[in-house]
Amino acid sequence: FGEGMTAIPRYLFANCSGLKEITIPDTITTIKESAFTNCANLTDIDFSIGVKTIGDRAFANCTSLAEVEIPANIETIEIKAFQKCTNLEKVTLNEGLTILGAKAFYGTNISSIYIPSTLQEVKDYTSPFSNCASLNDITFGEGITSIPNYLFANCTGLREIEIPSSVKSIG
Repeated sequence: FGEGMTAIPRYLFANCSGLKEITIPDTITTIKESAFTNCANLTDIDFSIGVKTIGDRAFANCTSLAEVEIPANIETIEIKAFQKCTNLEKVTLNEGLTILGAKAFYGTNISSIYIPSTLQEVKDYTSPFSNCASLNDITFGEGITSIPNYLFANCTGLREIEIPSSVKSIG
């Protein structure tokens, strides 16, 4: 990446089937729309400490991804960012995340999720976890005071939800 570059441009690596691993440099703050969409053989993403925003459909249809860790520096995951990553089974969301976009993890194979206490908003009124038939276990971070609107709408497989006593409102 060029010196001074702060964003990975839209569609830059879209459809790169040979791409298997990504290390995002520290200078990058934003991964723009569809930057890595349809990278069918992508298995590993190493986010830097600089990234704040993962854009719309940035990693959509990356069907070889099995695990993603979202570090604490990432504040926003936009709409459909990881949609239809059909082999995605484990997602780690860390404290620091404030906004989740609609259908961010649509159609993935996640079975359980931890929701950090810093989460404040779901964008565009559709569950970030819609069509996640395997999702059955939710844990909220201690200290979360409000559960955002639409967070788990239409998640038909839910079996266990643990809501901490710090919650004052449920959207």
